[in-house]
Amino acid sequence: MEDKFTQYFKLFWMILGSFVAFIAVGIIVFYLLKLFSITFFNIPGWDAVYQFVVTIFPYLFFFAGYYYLYNKVRQNNNGSMAIVAGKILMIAGSLACIASMVMAVLAWLKVKWAPVVFFDKHPHYAFIIQVITLFTAALVLATADPKEKNWMDRKQD
Repeated sequence: MEDKFTQYFKLFWMILGSFVAFIAVGIIVFYLLKLFSITFFNIPGWDAVYQFVVTIFPYLFFFAGYYYLYNKVRQNNNGSMAIVAGKILMIAGSLACIASMVMAVLAWLKVKWAPVVFFDKHPHYAFIIQVITLFTAALVLATADPKEKNWMDRKQD
């Protein structure tokens, strides 16, 4: 059995390594996207494809979050009200994500419709709504889960 100092030391380095790895992956993704943008802008027609991918990528990211939460709801056997509220929030968030993705695509296609023009001028509101809805749904679903054991208690079992 390891002493507590060794356990906390390992935990500290795991957390620090995860943080550094997260930052490194973000930097690598940023530079890969920069490399692709430089490469694609030199090929005729590919700049539009790249702009379209950059336009829809955040919405696909949010859809992945909603899909993950949907699978968590399906795995949860607890029939509490939090599950129902989580489902309602996920449905509302998914519909908002679909609507804002459609508006972003219409703005990318330069459609001159009043709601699209407003969305094109203020796209950050849609992202704020997505982030708040996704985190609220995750929070509501987390309240329905039974309390987990501490990581040190699990290791003793």
